[in-house]
Amino acid sequence: MDPKWIEASQNWLDEVRILSRQYFRSDLQVTDKEDASPVTIADKKIEALIRERIRSEFPDYGIIGEEEADENVISKYQWVIDPIDGTRSFITGNPLFGTLLGLIAQDDFLLGLMDLPMSQERWWATIEGGTYYQGKRCSTSSIQKIQESRLVCTSPAIFSTAEMNQFQNLSKSVQVERYGGDCFNYGALACGWVELVAEASLQFYDIAALVVIIQEAGGIVTDWSGEPIQMGWNGTALAAANLDLHRQALELLNHS
Repeated sequence: MDPKWIEASQNWLDEVRILSRQYFRSDLQVTDKEDASPVTIADKKIEALIRERIRSEFPDYGIIGEEEADENVISKYQWVIDPIDGTRSFITGNPLFGTLLGLIAQDDFLLGLMDLPMSQERWWATIEGGTYYQGKRCSTSSIQKIQESRLVCTSPAIFSTAEMNQFQNLSKSVQVERYGGDCFNYGALACGWVELVAEASLQFYDIAALVVIIQEAGGIVTDWSGEPIQMGWNGTALAAANLDLHRQALELLNHS
């Protein structure tokens, strides 16, 4: 693991934190993209800032982002940017939004960072290097029974009718079910505050930074069939605190 990756990405997110706080709860124009998801000038400026830093410090690396076209796609290394994960939270004054930044090499997730600018919380992880929250090592919950677990999801609106039925098979079996949270949910899982996250309709930039954060904290994240997350996958995600919970949750999601 190149220490320059960690130092540079931490510095970029320090800059992003300042920029995000300048725009939060301000009078922003909100427009809809082609997929009907909202976007603001803050989303665009944050991604532009990170892209500028990448081009300057790692000019041979590729860039995959939400707001601009992919760059240098033939490079072995690709930075993956979600400038504001939780734009709907951002535009409604909810502080649970974050910036996601990952580094991948082919299908290997090397580095992941998640920063919540309003609460000034940061998670980061490197492959085989552990997961850190606020600079201290963190780990997932030891709960292994589905009926004792806590399940979170951003919104029921992300599910198709069939996916909602699958989700309800799971949600009726857990101790606590909660909506909201966006990327914060995955940080909560990495810290042991919840045990399960189940979502759908995701894009690669929504999850790329989070895979290594969950795995290095002791958890597992796959699609709803149990297959690894990778570019071009079906957009579903099941993150679990441990293999036992993941197995039980998969069975419930796929119970007919």
